[in-house]
Amino acid sequence: MEAIANAHKGVQESYAIQAGREIRIVVKPQELDDQASVTLTNNVKDQIEKDLTYPGKIKVTTIRELRAVEYVGDRPTKKEEKEKKSLAKLSS
Repeated sequence: MEAIANAHKGVQESYAIQAGREIRIVVKPQELDDQASVTLTNNVKDQIEKDLTYPGKIKVTTIRELRAVEYVGDRPTKKEEKEKKSLAKLSS
């Protein structure tokens, strides 16, 4: 199952879990939008049905996650810059 999923464009990694009853596919959010992720899930499901023999049901889940992180406090604030300039003027 992992080989089937990994063969598709935009797949970062995949994991077969729960004794092969579920596959989770992590996609590259820069390459696939939400609709393309849905299409990928359907394509993988169809290919598993066609190529593999399996008992019961297999759950195919696609995960698309984009994280944007910024940090506060790396640069001095405007107030801190003013205070630093004032101190520099006073000491000269």
